[in-house]
Amino acid sequence: MNFFRGVITGQATGPQPTGAETIQKLCDRVASSTLLEDRRDAVRALKSLSKKYRMEVGTQAMDHLINILQTDRSDSEILGYALDTLYNIICNDEEEEQDESEDENAQKQTDDLGAQFTEKFIQDPEHITLLLTLLEEFDFHVRWPGVKLLTALLKNQGVQVQGIVLVSPMGVSRLMDLLADSREVIRNDGLLLLQQLTKGNAAIQKITKSEKGSKVQTRVGLLMLLCTWISNCPIAVTHFLHNQDNVPFLTAQISENLGEDERLVQGLCALLLGICIYYNDNSLENYTKEKLKQLIEKRIGKENFVEKLGFITKHELYSRAALKPQPIFPSPEQMLFDHEFTKLVKELEGVITKAVHKSSEEDKKEEEVKKTLEQHDNIVTQYKELIREQDAQIQELKEQVASMTTQTDQMQATISQQLSQIQQHKDQYNILKLKLGKDSQSQPSTQADGSQVNGLQTEELSQLREELEELRKQHTLLQTQVGDKDALIDSLKSAAQTSESSGGGSANTELLQELEALKSQVQSQLADINQLKTERQELLRRAEAGAADAAPSSDGTSDAIKELESRLSAQMSETERLKESQAGLEQQLASATSTVAILQTEKSKLQSELQESKKEQDDLLMLLADQDQKIHGLKQRLKDLGEPVEDEDDIDAREQTSDEEDEDED
Repeated sequence: MNFFRGVITGQATGPQPTGAETIQKLCDRVASSTLLEDRRDAVRALKSLSKKYRMEVGTQAMDHLINILQTDRSDSEILGYALDTLYNIICNDEEEEQDESEDENAQKQTDDLGAQFTEKFIQDPEHITLLLTLLEEFDFHVRWPGVKLLTALLKNQGVQVQGIVLVSPMGVSRLMDLLADSREVIRNDGLLLLQQLTKGNAAIQKITKSEKGSKVQTRVGLLMLLCTWISNCPIAVTHFLHNQDNVPFLTAQISENLGEDERLVQGLCALLLGICIYYNDNSLENYTKEKLKQLIEKRIGKENFVEKLGFITKHELYSRAALKPQPIFPSPEQMLFDHEFTKLVKELEGVITKAVHKSSEEDKKEEEVKKTLEQHDNIVTQYKELIREQDAQIQELKEQVASMTTQTDQMQATISQQLSQIQQHKDQYNILKLKLGKDSQSQPSTQADGSQVNGLQTEELSQLREELEELRKQHTLLQTQVGDKDALIDSLKSAAQTSESSGGGSANTELLQELEALKSQVQSQLADINQLKTERQELLRRAEAGAADAAPSSDGTSDAIKELESRLSAQMSETERLKESQAGLEQQLASATSTVAILQTEKSKLQSELQESKKEQDDLLMLLADQDQKIHGLKQRLKDLGEPVEDEDDIDAREQTSDEEDEDED
């Protein structure tokens, strides 16, 4: 590094090396150094020596410089130094500086060194291809020296360089792209380069002409695509403005005074920038509507901007495309516009002009109006959704009521069936009781055969006592559960009465009446069961008493006792069945209770929705009243101004009079 600083600053402590020695050391450092910084300093030193020691740098460093262009593509600074150095040793425009030493002057070639170095450079056609690739770099320090170097090569060996560019893939197209560069110096030098490239070469002239036509269409098509993409889409506008290069490029294109061929591009750039203003949601602080309008006013001018925007509609091809949806053109090059895009331009041109001329206060007012409309639309949407939800809930409640009605009908049918069965059991029990009474009166007071029968009856009676105790426990438990259910039904009944007093529906009242009927039926069934148990107890007591006092009887008495026992067992099974029926009724009662709770909840919801609907209706009535007052005030003003105004009563009276006249004529 100290060596490089010494070369650049001219400081030295020992004998000064010759220019050739210094250049050789720099070339060795470029070739052997592994650090990019060292190579960059060495190339910069070669650049500083390339004008004074043109011969030495050209002969010793050209290959190293070309290698730098191939290997250090990631560093634009070293690429710029290498291209400047090559330009200095190839270009013949500047006079060579005279050296103080005549011995060194003797070593230089006084003839055309540029042509010799150019011939050396183009010995490998890949070097020209490499240079064309570097021209695609947007960095100014790479593109500009690359343009100058290629121009110098064309001046020195035009025919050979033209041939290489002609066969290079996309060679002419890459050079045509220079005319679209936003920097004026590169566009100017690019134009000089194309002049040298097309000089005396008909093939390249034809290609450039074709590229020129297929170029102002690619650009026009791209701008049309962008305008269509971001139109009526604030999110797309925000994404487009996120790229920091877009707005400066558009303003540069619009502000310049270009030829007739560039007017359409300028108009489309103005349209694109205008869309960025009109559909801007002010989400980017650096590119709000106000800042973009200030930028137009300072860099372009509002009147100039509007004039450039009008270039689109003034174009001949635009007029043809706007006439009909499917225009006919003699050649594909003239098919720049389609009918839909012309409609878009016609729609946007006026609003963009107004947006550019609008003041900030007008923008604020417009934004407030838009927000108010959006809020109104949101309120209407919310009401619509609320109405839909209420309709769905009402429909669901109707389905639930229908389902509950069906269940109630089924329960009533079941209860009726059970009541008929209980009545049948009552009748059978009464018949059995009468028969047992007659048998007990006709039994003789014998004890001969009674010991065996009494032995059998004692076991059966003990079993009957155990079953009786179990039935008593179950009866007590059932009475407790019935009491709980009664309390629950009473509470539901009182709640229903409270809701009815506050405006409840008739559906809950009917359901509570049905539940009350179910309750009474269940209580009636329980009373019947208790009566049956009491009668059974009485029979058991009488059977025990008869077994203790009875004397041995005949075979007929034994048969009667067996018949009595079978009837008792049948009655017990019937009692068990009734208990099961009672359990089923209790389950149905629990289900009805839960249904009532659900209906109570739904009723509360409906009441709240009813209150909201009433509130909305009151609001509408207030609005209608205000509207009537306004209409009345307007009519009064018209009357005051002397205009004839007919009231609704007058209109009704006139219609009635006309009807009566028609009846009279009939």
